[in-house]
Amino acid sequence: MKYVRICVITLTVSLFVSFAHAKDTSAVQQENVRIPRPAPGTTDIYNYIVELLTRALAVTEREYGQLKVVANPETTPQQRQFMNLSNGNTDIAWSITSTERESRYTPVRVPLIGGLFGYRVFLVRADDKRFSYAPSLPDLKAMTAIQGATWPDTHILQFNEFSVLGTYGSGHMLLHRKMVDYYPRAIHEVSQELLEYPQFTLNVAPQLALKYDNPMFFFVSKKHPRLAERLTKGLLILYNNGEMLKLLTHQPFYADAEEMLFGREIYVLQNPLLTDETIAALAQFR
Repeated sequence: MKYVRICVITLTVSLFVSFAHAKDTSAVQQENVRIPRPAPGTTDIYNYIVELLTRALAVTEREYGQLKVVANPETTPQQRQFMNLSNGNTDIAWSITSTERESRYTPVRVPLIGGLFGYRVFLVRADDKRFSYAPSLPDLKAMTAIQGATWPDTHILQFNEFSVLGTYGSGHMLLHRKMVDYYPRAIHEVSQELLEYPQFTLNVAPQLALKYDNPMFFFVSKKHPRLAERLTKGLLILYNNGEMLKLLTHQPFYADAEEMLFGREIYVLQNPLLTDETIAALAQFR
């Protein structure tokens, strides 16, 4: 496994979308579009995504009509959000992509946060001296990471021969209790997570990070191709006129991620969960 030293983030968003035009199966014209409610530790990202979504709907309003963004009444874990897409309780969800998710739902292949979700830093216990320097790749693989049981990242790490414990509970608590060694987190999420969990004595390991292609997409039900088409058009308009990148780079979490990544040693991993269509999109527009 090779690694590279990266001193700055290059966030040239890779964009390519191809959708077949199909008749929407909805019988009634919607006035609202329902989205998940934010989970703890995701407020900054959530607000950015909602603003981006709102702008994408606004620039396509003349062609498709007005839609109001409405959050579901209760916070739900990511797996439940996708179930809500299937049962019609949610209209749009967003997450990092995978072959399985793209087979069950319609992805809008416009990366929402550039390449940020591909950079992972480690939450560790503050008194764990093993992370005061950059452990070697074999040393990392000999330790145990924690990830959500249903997260694509769990499969990505396992494919790259990492030892990973999948959990349906709190990874922060398991790390605090010394049941695992480190908790890989997206570089733009980790600062807010530390604020959300002050009861645990955790730090960000200072010397290293992981990197793999890991785009975040909007997803909609396959029953609503017109909504997917609209989101595609709206996001591409925002990307092509520069508004999307401007919005992203003005986010505090973007600035924090850029500063945090500086000077780290980066281990580059392979992501086996990308479809051919997504790989083509990312490769063509780098």
